[in-house]
Amino acid sequence: MFLFLTACTVKKQQVKSELCPLLKNFANSIPVGETKQIVLETCWECENSLLWKKCESFEYEPAQAVCAYFLEYARTERPQYNLDKTIACLAEEDREPVKNAWIVMHDVELVFSSVNGVQDDVGISLEFDDAKHQGVPTLIISAQHFNENWPDE
Repeated sequence: MFLFLTACTVKKQQVKSELCPLLKNFANSIPVGETKQIVLETCWECENSLLWKKCESFEYEPAQAVCAYFLEYARTERPQYNLDKTIACLAEEDREPVKNAWIVMHDVELVFSSVNGVQDDVGISLEFDDAKHQGVPTLIISAQHFNENWPDE
C-alpha cells in the first residue's frame, strides 16, 4: 500500500509540472508575425458520451504536445479546472487549481503580455466559454509572435 501511495504522489507532481513547459514551448515556437491556436473541448455528458475530449492543434507540432497533455489529463466534469490550470502556468503561480470548489467563469478572455520564460514579443490569450446554453465547454489558447516593431505599431 505504501508503494502505491508513493507512486501516486510522484505521478501527481509530474502532472503538475508538465503543462507549463509545454505551453511555454508552444508560445516560444511561433514564427514572427504569426498566430497559432489550440482549441480544447471537454464535455462530461454530451452526445451520448461520458468524458468526451477533443483538442485541435491545427497540425502544429508544439501545439500537438499540449493537446496530448490535455487529452490525457484535462477535466471533463469541471472544464473551468483546465482554464484555472492554464492560468496558473502563465501567471507563474505555484499552486494546484482549486480542488473542493472551482472558479465559475462563463465567458472569459484573458491576455498575457508578459510571461516568465516566454519571449517578450509573444502574447498569449485565453478564451473560455463554458457553453452553459449551447455547444460544449471550450478553451482556446492563442499565441501571437509580434513583428520586430511591436509594441510601437
